[in-house]
Amino acid sequence: MSVTMQQQAVLSPSQVTMLEGTKRISVWDPLRVLVMDGCGVMKNIGKSVEIVSSNPTTISMVVMYNTGLDVKIAKRDTFWPGYRQIRNDEIGGGMMVQFHAWLVVEEVTGLQA
Repeated sequence: MSVTMQQQAVLSPSQVTMLEGTKRISVWDPLRVLVMDGCGVMKNIGKSVEIVSSNPTTISMVVMYNTGLDVKIAKRDTFWPGYRQIRNDEIGGGMMVQFHAWLVVEEVTGLQA
């Protein structure tokens, strides 16, 4: 898999490989959610990859807030293989939800904070 230079700043090639090896979920698996404060540091996004890929049970969804990401980093450069993403850099210091590609997730917009 080719990784762009921008992706390398977010995910290393070894992290991409780890995510590609993550077990697929089935309809029988419980929903497991990891919620993580990115502390505005990009390397913490990498820590979430390590947690997800090393967990013996499949983590279905990762919710990260305070990511520190902005429009300079394209959304396509923060996608994880086998997962889909919802990302908003304008709220909560940057919010990103990575969820397993087999899940059906909808973004709800327009709610009052």
